[in-house]
Amino acid sequence: MYTVANAFAKNGVIHAVILGQLPDPCDEAKIVDQYPGGNIIYVKDPGTAQIFIKESRKPDLKPDDPCIQVLGETWFLEAEIPDDSHKELEIFVNDVSVDTITIQKEIDYHNPGYMDKKGDWELKIYYRAKGTRSEGQHGLLFHKGKWVSADHVGELKETDLGLMKYYGEWGKDVDVLFQPSGWNYSNHLAPNSSDLDKEYSQPK
Repeated sequence: MYTVANAFAKNGVIHAVILGQLPDPCDEAKIVDQYPGGNIIYVKDPGTAQIFIKESRKPDLKPDDPCIQVLGETWFLEAEIPDDSHKELEIFVNDVSVDTITIQKEIDYHNPGYMDKKGDWELKIYYRAKGTRSEGQHGLLFHKGKWVSADHVGELKETDLGLMKYYGEWGKDVDVLFQPSGWNYSNHLAPNSSDLDKEYSQPK
């Protein structure tokens, strides 16, 4: 049972993460094909990159073996698709199309969606998949106008903005769209884009 998926493109490769939940504990989920880069071939390009997932009985169980009637575990699948042309990724589960998502590009560092400045410190937040349920944040921290690096994931730094935390490098330590990357507040995240839109839309 499909739940949500995220995909971003980097250096000609689509990195996809798909989440779902099994209907019962006796089933499993696995990726059986992809396009392009898989076994499937089209006479005419379908217009999307594609991932094919199969949910089925675990191979060590027989179809008539009894199974507890409760939901199974959450499944988490990853794929890398060599593709630099498609803008969308279509997900199939048991040969049925369940979703088509936009493939996100690398972060555009020219347009921060949120900025917070106090004293010599400034935080700039960039939104991935802005306005979707997969929206995530990537933060850059500056001190006296200079970019602040981090030595390790989870590093904490006292600033005029409060205690800041480094959540990891996007595309390396973090590859799921909705997870934070870079610098952000240690005890909460910056506002999401929809909250900012509501704030700006309020009459003054």
